[in-house]
Formats: sequence, structure tokens, C-alpha cells
Amino acid sequence: WVGAGVTVGATLGGSGTCIAVENTYYRPDAYILTCRHVISGPVGSTVQIPGSGSARITGYSIRFAHGSETFEATFVAVDREDLGILKIRPYGQVPSVPVASRAPRKGDAICQVGFPAGLGLTTRAGTCVGYRALGRTPSMLVSFEIRSGDSGSGVFLTEEKALCGV
Repeated sequence: WVGAGVTVGATLGGSGTCIAVENTYYRPDAYILTCRHVISGPVGSTVQIPGSGSARITGYSIRFAHGSETFEATFVAVDREDLGILKIRPYGQVPSVPVASRAPRKGDAICQVGFPAGLGLTTRAGTCVGYRALGRTPSMLVSFEIRSGDSGSGVFLTEEKALCGV
């Protein structure tokens, strides 16, 4: 359910954590959430790399933490506030997480699950301490430290055991 990494194209070589979310409609595709800056844009687009010039995105691949199989992913969308969506067409069922029925309230217990900086599975527990404006979307403030490499990690509402943020 939590991807050990999204690998972005051979020429770009970036990576980050991703989460497969429950698909409530009967479709063969699995939808994957991560951060926009992890996937940058659609295949064929050119992105600027600070200090290195530009690179062309050649593709995306996803490997989930529970196995060694790699799936080719298709770009779906990104938004201005840093959410990225990919999809894969798995050969079978992809373990996925439910999406929370509500946003966390101030004081709610939450936890973060991901693979920061290429390390193994890492979790951090804490609380929602509020929200602040980030563009047109409120950004959740958390009581635990967010470190470099945490991009794309899932934030879960503890009482529902469900995804409430990326």
C-alpha cells in the first residue's frame, strides 16, 4: 500500500514515496498519490533541474514495499498545491489504503508513513496542530518533524486508519 518509490524516468532519476488509494469504482486501474515535485509532469515534458539544466521525463515506474515487482505508471494529473496522481494497471490486486471520511481536526492523532531518503519504512506519530493557507488549499500543520526525503509520504488519521494527507 505504500510504495518504496516512484522512479521518474531514466534521464531525471528522481524518486519519492507514493501511496495506492482505494478505488471505489470497479476499474482495473490503481491510483497512486505522491507529491507533484516528485513526478514533475507528464512523460515527454521537460523539467528544470537546479544547477543541472533541464531533463526530459521518459517514464515512471513504481515498486511497492511488499514485493519486488515494478509497475510502469501513467501520468494522470498534478495540481498547484503539490499533489501528483499516477495510475498503474496491475496484474492483480494492489494493496491500497482507504481515504479518511473527514479532514483531521486540531488535536486529532495522526501518523506519517513513508520511506524518507531511501531508508526503510519509517513512521512518526503526532497530532494535527491546525492548518495554514498554501495557495488555494489549506496545508495541515503536524506536531512531528517533516524531513528532507519525506515527499509523498502518507499522513493517516489514526482513529480511522485511513489516509488524510500526502
